[in-house]
Amino acid sequence: MHDQAKKRIRETYRQTAENYDTGVSERLGDSRWGIESLTGLLLRDMRFSDNPVVLDLACGTGLSTFKLIEHLNGDGEFHGVDFSPEMIKQAGLNAETLGYSIDFRVGDTDDLPYPDESFEAIISNMSFQMFPDKPKCLEEAYRVLRPGGSIALLYGAGSHLQELVSLCLEYAGDRPSLTGFKKAVNDVSWMHIDLEETQRLFWEAGFRRPLIYGYHRVMHVDPKQFWHTNPYTALWRTHVPVDLRERVDKEIISLMESKASRGFKVNWYTIQAYGSKPR
Repeated sequence: MHDQAKKRIRETYRQTAENYDTGVSERLGDSRWGIESLTGLLLRDMRFSDNPVVLDLACGTGLSTFKLIEHLNGDGEFHGVDFSPEMIKQAGLNAETLGYSIDFRVGDTDDLPYPDESFEAIISNMSFQMFPDKPKCLEEAYRVLRPGGSIALLYGAGSHLQELVSLCLEYAGDRPSLTGFKKAVNDVSWMHIDLEETQRLFWEAGFRRPLIYGYHRVMHVDPKQFWHTNPYTALWRTHVPVDLRERVDKEIISLMESKASRGFKVNWYTIQAYGSKPR
């Protein structure tokens, strides 16, 4: 399961990296509540040492890394890793545009390209749900953290986007042409863990002093805009055959609009999880 899921996710980012920021960034795109705001929520409950060495895990195009640098007033050493070469390429271009110096690398969260005890802190924003082997990811994060270091994750979980998931699964039904699409949507069965599972994973990885809580919000969104800009829907759409994609887009948006008296309702549910490596 892990290898197939990774393959689907890697292919999504290969296809979407160049335009990824348009839907999720407030600074480089059109989002009104995007990665930058979510990173602000994540950083709110973190404490940093002076001039820390920090890793942005699954950094994507660097949006959270840039917010982190601003949060620390540029004081520190900043690194980002992602398993998509295309996303890392875009992160480098973004950093050059914004004038930031960051060590961005291609690497897998299951086998991080860093020596033991390299970082004082690790952050990861809206990515942990995408990791098929979550225990291995936390094991690697623990390895590269220094004693006393901290980790902070924010990610989609639980009932996140449950209305749209149900609509897409019903739409796909048993159509052979949408088998890949249906598998991608069904990935939420392993992607979306709950608070207890998160705490168990943190504890088993060795992290202590856990602070883990959920953020639940009901949103009413514009169906067309949400469908074409949300990272989840990007993941699903890339597994629709290219010759069917336009028709599928129109039909799903139409279904969303039929249930949208004041915008299509989605449950937005994320978990914020913090822990520290014992000294």
